[in-house]
Amino acid sequence: MGDYETGPQPGPSIHEAQRDARASRRAKSEHLDWNGYKDTIKKLYIDQNKSLLETMEAMSEQYSFNASQKLYKTKFKEWNWQKNLSTDTALKMMEKCKRRKLEENKDTVFIVGGRAWDSHRIESTLARTKKPKAIIDMTGKFSHERYSASIRNLKLKFDFAW
Repeated sequence: MGDYETGPQPGPSIHEAQRDARASRRAKSEHLDWNGYKDTIKKLYIDQNKSLLETMEAMSEQYSFNASQKLYKTKFKEWNWQKNLSTDTALKMMEKCKRRKLEENKDTVFIVGGRAWDSHRIESTLARTKKPKAIIDMTGKFSHERYSASIRNLKLKFDFAW
């Protein structure tokens, strides 16, 4: 008499199912040996200049190392890796290069984001920028044009202390 039959029990709520799915993905990514593969990932992504997708594909195929783009990007930030410079940073670096060349006749190489940046590489970055800046050429004429490959002949003017 005391036994009651109960009907089917409801499954987990949508919220619980989403939480469980996140926990499952997190558990899969926590076992990844990021530090063990750091040098390999750097060689592919930074040294060989492969795209993130190419790096992910190589790591998956060669080492069965499977992680999401978001995880890779998080690790790159943690490791201070970057492939590109902001225009402002590139301008400051170029000014420093030009000043050292004029004052000390020395070439300058910066290490930023795990990569070496010499004056030619910085110039290439500035040549591709879409951000207009006021530039003063050696004759003192103002130009508000986009940077071009002829940036080597320009003297950049801005105030900063580096």
